[in-house]
Formats: sequence, C-alpha cells, structure tokens
Amino acid sequence: MKVVTSALITLMYIMSSVFCRIRRTIRVEKKEGGCHQYRDVEGAAKAIDELGLFRDNPSITHYIQGVYSDEDLPIRHYENIVAREVCTFTNPVTNSEEVTDRVKPFVRTRFNSNFIFKKEGCKYPHTEVASGCGIRAVGARNDFVEYRVCEATDFCVISASAFDLKDGEFRKSYYDKDCYYYLYVACKKIEGGTINSSERTLPDLKPDPLLIKQ
Repeated sequence: MKVVTSALITLMYIMSSVFCRIRRTIRVEKKEGGCHQYRDVEGAAKAIDELGLFRDNPSITHYIQGVYSDEDLPIRHYENIVAREVCTFTNPVTNSEEVTDRVKPFVRTRFNSNFIFKKEGCKYPHTEVASGCGIRAVGARNDFVEYRVCEATDFCVISASAFDLKDGEFRKSYYDKDCYYYLYVACKKIEGGTINSSERTLPDLKPDPLLIKQ
C-alpha cells in the first residue's frame, strides 16, 4: 500500500445503512524517532474526538481502556480515561463568559483519583453521575473503539474504528509486527444514578469482572 507523503492527513470515513453504521478515522504522521509517541491515551482521545462519539451518544459519560475477549485483565495501578472537560471562563477581549467543551485524556491512579478532576472553572460530567462499563470485548455491548498505531517505512499510520457486538459475538486480540492495537470501552450513564466525586475510587483491576461500576 502506498503511503501518501504528507505531514498530516485526516480522513473521516462514515458509512450508514439501515443495518449498520461503521465509523473510522485515519491520519498519517511523520515518523520522528518511531511511532511510540502516538500509542498513549492522548492519541486515543484525539481519535475518539474525531469520531464524534460523545456528541452522537449523550449517554456515554467517558471511555476507559479495556481488553479483548482472549486477554487477561492486567493487574495495574492506573486507568486510562477519555472524558469531557467543560470549562467556563471570561474572555479578556469581549469580557463575556464563554464555555469550552473538550475531549481530554487522563491517567488516573490511586493517588490522583480526585485531584485530576479539580481544574478551576471546569466540570467533568462523568464525575457527577453513576455509570457502568463493560470492560471486555464480548457481546452484547456497543460503542467499543479500536485504536491502532502502525509503523510504515517513513510514516506512522494512526486509525480508530467504532464497532458494536451482538449477543454471542466477541473480538479477539491481533498480532501484527508493525501495529499496536488498543481497545477502549464506553461507560454509560445509569439512569437515576448520582455520585459524589469526592467518593470516587479506582476500581479493583483484578481478573476478571465483565462489568465495572464507575
């Protein structure tokens, strides 16, 4: 496959039909010292933002990094999160109040669980409601995101696709010597649920719960 020689290409591909909706985003970046710098949660947040998933589904509160159906849930002391950050500020030029609504990456640990969501003038909608997350790529669940970073000769090819699974379906992990795959799972609002952000704790990331309540 010929890679287009451009510093940055963003391609949005959307296909809709009565039976399915597939969304993908692809971009090509110059390879400067490798492609590892695109493999973190910041790169995933940019791709999820490009897919427009928060805008299209208001019930999604945030995304967490999940696992494929054949993977063990890693024992780790951090959690990669992609969430909305809504900030209110006064524009110094117009002296009027303005609001920004951004999709931001976060790495939450047991030590910064509350601190990272306390930026002055900002709110984080996912800290104000109770939500549930299916952590593993096993149906029937929807709103998964597969984030992929591949190394070409001179470029890094970064892509993301949103997909759903039906009852009995699953998605296994991939092996490709030139690509790295990461799964992100949508956490959705539990109707009638509220939560005090000061009481939030990092979930116990031990094998093998299929559902983690945030």
